[in-house]
Amino acid sequence: MWTRYMETRDPNSYREYCRARNKVISTIAKERKKREHDIAKSAKTNCKNFWSYINSKRKTKSGNAELHTKKDNVKFIATTDEEKAEVLGEFFSSIFTVETDDNMPSANSITPSVQFNDNEFNVPEVNKLLATLDTFKSPGPDQVHPKVLYELANVIDQPLCMIFNSSFTTGIVPDGWKSGQISALFKKGDTKSASNYRPVSHTSVICKIMEKLIRKRITDHMDSNDLFSNHHFGFISGRSTTLQLLKVIDEWTEALDNNEVIDTIYMDFIKAFDKVPHKRLIHKMQAYGIGEQMCIWINNFLSNRKQRVHLNGKYSRWHEVTSGIPQGTVIGPILFVLFINDLPECVESISSLFADDTKLYSSIKEEIDRSVLQNDLDNLFEWSTKWLLKFHPDK
Repeated sequence: MWTRYMETRDPNSYREYCRARNKVISTIAKERKKREHDIAKSAKTNCKNFWSYINSKRKTKSGNAELHTKKDNVKFIATTDEEKAEVLGEFFSSIFTVETDDNMPSANSITPSVQFNDNEFNVPEVNKLLATLDTFKSPGPDQVHPKVLYELANVIDQPLCMIFNSSFTTGIVPDGWKSGQISALFKKGDTKSASNYRPVSHTSVICKIMEKLIRKRITDHMDSNDLFSNHHFGFISGRSTTLQLLKVIDEWTEALDNNEVIDTIYMDFIKAFDKVPHKRLIHKMQAYGIGEQMCIWINNFLSNRKQRVHLNGKYSRWHEVTSGIPQGTVIGPILFVLFINDLPECVESISSLFADDTKLYSSIKEEIDRSVLQNDLDNLFEWSTKWLLKFHPDK
C-alpha cells in the first residue's frame, strides 16, 4: 500500500495505508499487553520465564559489554565471550580472603539448652523435598535436571537418603557437588569493570536437596535455643525487609516526636559472601553448640571447591575457591547469618542488619551520645578486622 501511494500519490491510497498501519500497531500493542499479563500471571509458577522477560527488556544487559583489565601491567580489552568469561573468572578468584591458623579470635561459647540434632535423615523428609522441587530450574554442572528428580521421587527417595546419610556421617561431600558454574550478574556502575558483577553459582540439584536438610537442622538448633540476634533481618523465617523497615521507622518516629535527633550510619561489607573465612566460620558454629559432625560436613562442603564462569555458551578455566560462601547455594545465606550473628553485641547503639548491610543508629540527646556512636563505629571496625570481613570504605 505504501509503495502504491508513493507511485501514485493518491490520497485514498494513503488513507488506506494509514488505516492498515494503525490496525497493525494496535494489534501488536494488544498482543504485547496480553503476553505481559500472561507472564505476570504465571510468575508464581514460572518465575524463570518472568525474569527472562524482564531481563530481555533491561537497557543494561550482562554479557554484552566489553571488559577492561590488565595483564602484566598492560591494558587488555576482552571482547569475545571466551575472553570476558576468563576475565570474570580471574577476578572472582582474586578476591578471596587469605586466612591462617594464627591469631584465631575467641568466640563466646554458648551451652545450648537443647542439644543439636545429629540424627540420621529419613526417607519421608527426602521425599517431601523431591516433591516440592521447582522443575523450571536449570540443572547444575552435573546436568541432573530437577524435573527428572521430581518425576522419580518415589523411586529415588530411599537411595538418596542413604547417600545423604553416608555423606553426613563420613563428613565427605562428593567432588561433583563442590563444582559451581558461575553466572555473572551486573550490579551497577561501569559495565566494563569486572568488579561490578556479582557471581551466582549454579550447583548440583541433588546437593541442594541435602543442603535443605542441613539448613533445617541448623535453623532448628538456633531457633530452639533462641540464638539468632534480634537485630538481624533477612534469611531468617519471619524476619523480612518489611518488618525491619517498620521497626526502624517506628523507633525513629518516636524519637522525632520527642524532639530528638537520630544519627544513622549505613555500612556494608566488601564482597561479603566471597570473603567469609572458613576457619573462623566453623569456629563460630562450634561456639553456638552446632554438632561436631555438622561442623565437619560444612567444613568439607566449603573446602576444595572450584568454579568457572559461564557466558553465552562459553566457559572460563576452573578456578579454586579458597574462601567465601557460594552465592546460589541453599545453605550460603544461613551460614553468613551465623558468621555475623554476634556483630550487634559489640555496640551500645541500635543496630539493624539485613544480609551484608548494616545500619547503626542512635537517638542523640546530648553530646556524649555522639561519642558513644563513634565508639560503636570503632568497635565495628575492630570486629571486621578481627574476623577478616572488611567494611566498604566508600559507604
